[in-house]
Order: sequence, then structure tokens, then C-alpha cells
Amino acid sequence: WADMKKNAFCFFGQKFNILSRFEEDAGYYGLVCAKGKEVCIAGQFKTIWFLAFGQKKAAKAPKKDPGFAGAQQAYTKIAKDVWDALGEAGC
Repeated sequence: WADMKKNAFCFFGQKFNILSRFEEDAGYYGLVCAKGKEVCIAGQFKTIWFLAFGQKKAAKAPKKDPGFAGAQQAYTKIAKDVWDALGEAGC
């Protein structure tokens, strides 16, 4: 997670480019990864790893359609809505 020399994260046989790494105040490490239209967001907590995988929303999709425009937007949402609470709870 913290090894800056590694520029890839592998998940279910797929290799993603690491776009960003975070060490959050809530007590977890986060990775933002992407490969083409697919995104992988990973969080390492004290007792668990939490991974989310999906596809980016199409560029021409209406704003009301569910989904995210990119990996960073997905990370921000999951960190705010789920991971901060897990980290603060000591998971």
C-alpha cells in the first residue's frame, strides 16, 4: 500500500494502475486505481480489507444516472459514506 515504487494493484486477475494513495486520519490506507473504464478502490484497515470494483459512468450519461465519472469521485464517496466510520470504529 505505501510502497511508492509499485505503480500497479492486482485484483481478480486484473492489473490496475494506481492513481492515488491515501493515509487517512480515520485510521486506514486507501488506493484509487483504474484501467480503462474500470475502477478499483481499496481500503486497508486494521482488521479488514475493503475493495470496491465497478465501471465508470459513460461520459454522455445523464447526471441523474447512478454511477461515478471516475475513480477519484468513487473514492471520495465511499470514504465519506463508509470507510471513515469503519476507521473511526477501529476496524
